[in-house]
Amino acid sequence: MKIFKISTDLELTVHEFPSGGYAKENRFLRELIGNHCDIYEHIMPERLYTELHMKNRPTKVPGQCVSMLIDEEGLLKENEPNLIGSYLYGTDRHGHPIMGNILFVGEEWSGDGINFCGIEDSVFENLELQLSHMIDVMKETKEVITMADNFYAKWFSRTQPRQLTPEELWQRDTDQLRSMATSEFGEFCKERFNIPEVTEAEEIFKTALQEITDPELRNKIDMAAGKISYAYEILGFCAGHFSQDSRSRAAFF
Repeated sequence: MKIFKISTDLELTVHEFPSGGYAKENRFLRELIGNHCDIYEHIMPERLYTELHMKNRPTKVPGQCVSMLIDEEGLLKENEPNLIGSYLYGTDRHGHPIMGNILFVGEEWSGDGINFCGIEDSVFENLELQLSHMIDVMKETKEVITMADNFYAKWFSRTQPRQLTPEELWQRDTDQLRSMATSEFGEFCKERFNIPEVTEAEEIFKTALQEITDPELRNKIDMAAGKISYAYEILGFCAGHFSQDSRSRAAFF
């Protein structure tokens, strides 16, 4: 008959239960647990019986009762937690993990009491199916957690951008305002929120501009002043957008 081993990296392997006496069985089980296991501990984890519905007492049929073996000194060694063993053991409730590789073995009555043995075939197939499903779920969960940990590690250790100087901040904001003032949205705002005071000022400026005789200079000044006026209209609209009298606020600006 066969037994299961589940490693800390969630790999399930099947092994033949040895024959040849207690000493040989004991050595085989310790070596199978690994990591220099000197003494194994017999565990009957609650969820093995309440959720996987294994029998927790030996019957007349050897191997119908199933239990778990762990390294008794697993907490004292450099070990990883065994997620399957810890879950079945109820670590999420009491906080005491199962460390290292674990074995699932059968139990049987003998003349000397209860001995370990392989797992009965029908019980073996049922348990293998359930443990395999648990392992798949655990691996997926572990992968998601690892991805999340990697994301946060990269996010919080990322290179921070250089802080802008006051002059660079001013230039950035100015460029944004200029871009807005010359956009289609700015053109819409100019037509929708035309301000009489600005229009009057533009007319006065145009009259004064006609007195400049140099046509090239007059053209440059006219273009520059037009852009300034245009930007002020946009600024006025933005500043007064949520006011009941936005036109007066815009005119003030």
